[in-house]
Amino acid sequence: MIIVTHADSDGVICVAICLLAGKKPKRVYFTSVYKIKRAICKAVAENELSDELIVTDLSPTEKLLRIASAFDRVTWIDHHRILEPIPSVPENVRLVLDENSPSAARIVARYFNVQTKLAELADEIDRNAVKSEDARFLRDLIGAIKLKFRGSEQAKKLRSIAKILASGKLEELQAKESVIKMVSEYRKLVESVKARALEKVNVIEANGKKIAIYEARGFVPIYAICEKLKEHAEAPFDVITIVMHYLDKNKRNIITKLEFRTHTNEDVHRLATSFGGGGHARASG
Repeated sequence: MIIVTHADSDGVICVAICLLAGKKPKRVYFTSVYKIKRAICKAVAENELSDELIVTDLSPTEKLLRIASAFDRVTWIDHHRILEPIPSVPENVRLVLDENSPSAARIVARYFNVQTKLAELADEIDRNAVKSEDARFLRDLIGAIKLKFRGSEQAKKLRSIAKILASGKLEELQAKESVIKMVSEYRKLVESVKARALEKVNVIEANGKKIAIYEARGFVPIYAICEKLKEHAEAPFDVITIVMHYLDKNKRNIITKLEFRTHTNEDVHRLATSFGGGGHARASG
């Protein structure tokens, strides 16, 4: 069995729940919306097509389903919003979709009939409604790993976390000195970003909507910026646009990533889809 999943907390927990369900993936590919086609093509090229493919926490499209259907059996589990029905689904692909689910991990747990508190952690993190210390720790640890590591090293770290979560050893991970240090450094970074957020943001009005635009080079903690902007004199904002510029060392060019959020329940999903992205009504990119 092969797993392709989102390289975030929800995606990692999806893998952990698959492990709890007794699944033994030969390989796990962690990816993003931007790189999902590349990840599935890589999975097709590197594995036996008689293997089962499970895709979690990533939006399906007709083209992606056709590529994935190269495997004999495919299960695609997701909770992101799809504006229009997919015209044609290959016979060997099973779609398990629920855009009302608070996380993809919740659907994975239900699909495999696994009772676990890990789904609750995914719900908290993915809804940006973190209340428990475990959810806060996991969110920040994965954020730190994504900031510090790239490529195969990042994937190795994320898969290791999934295994630890499945084995019920989260407390041991929280007590590890190297992990404590990494999370502490990440939290200091988050606080420094929050401290500058109010002065860096640009505010405009368009079509009667109040829009906040925050631009940065590289990764920034989106949830932290959105929370800090609630303190802005002109808040709440109908649309929060976070623009992140990355250097792609392989292609030697700049990649720009857009994230859209809202304080007022504005539907930002259509904004994201107009740029080829997707997500949820209140959080997309």
